[in-house]
Amino acid sequence: MGRARGGVVLLIAVLSAWMLPACGSTKHPKLAVLFGDSLTAESKWAMHAPAGWTLQVHAFGGAGVCDMLRGLPNALAQHPAVLGIETAGDSVTPCMKDRNGTLLKLDSAGYLAKITHDLDTFFAEASRAGVKVVDIEAPPIHKEPWNTALLRINAVAERLASRYPRVTIDTRPRDQVLNNGTYVAYMSCLPGETAAQGCVNGRIAVRTIQGLQRGLHLCPLGLPPIHGGRCTIYSSGEHRFGTAEVEALTTTR
Repeated sequence: MGRARGGVVLLIAVLSAWMLPACGSTKHPKLAVLFGDSLTAESKWAMHAPAGWTLQVHAFGGAGVCDMLRGLPNALAQHPAVLGIETAGDSVTPCMKDRNGTLLKLDSAGYLAKITHDLDTFFAEASRAGVKVVDIEAPPIHKEPWNTALLRINAVAERLASRYPRVTIDTRPRDQVLNNGTYVAYMSCLPGETAAQGCVNGRIAVRTIQGLQRGLHLCPLGLPPIHGGRCTIYSSGEHRFGTAEVEALTTTR
């Protein structure tokens, strides 16, 4: 009986050791959900979830924080490991209106108050759900008063984030298209970028360089109204910004 009992114990131990890797392999990947505007939307093609993660991107041109708030309950219901939010302060979306139904003027007191309220609500609701939030700062805009408004929005986000332990600010995506913190239209080519992709004399465009969108978007020629608003040529800026957004969500600084 002693030998039989010992054999049963040994068999159980062997089976347990054999089953552990199988149990571990069925572990669900962590979910990252990213909300954003046109900068995130145009960079989506460059986003690839690393091993152990899945990624959802909810972004479109002109989206404001108020638009992102509408998608927050559904995102939280999926119990994500992290939420990301990127905004350059778009003011043309219908939810950016005052009580009279008039769109809030860019960089006005009412405009800043609205974005402050919406960002605080986003941070608070996610924090109450126990979800980590990464606020991804948008890069400078080569237009005024838009760039001044963006700087103020970033300052507001940093101030609000200090109130919530689960909210952090990440500048890595914006840093990828800046030179020592300063707006630039061209940067050194990345390894592997070719002349066919726009790399000339070791330099390549990282922002829109012509037309009405100059200095606003990342696509060199600007985002067309056709083709789903997607850049029709290779965009180093989109590649840099998009890959860095994923890094900001899935790695801890």
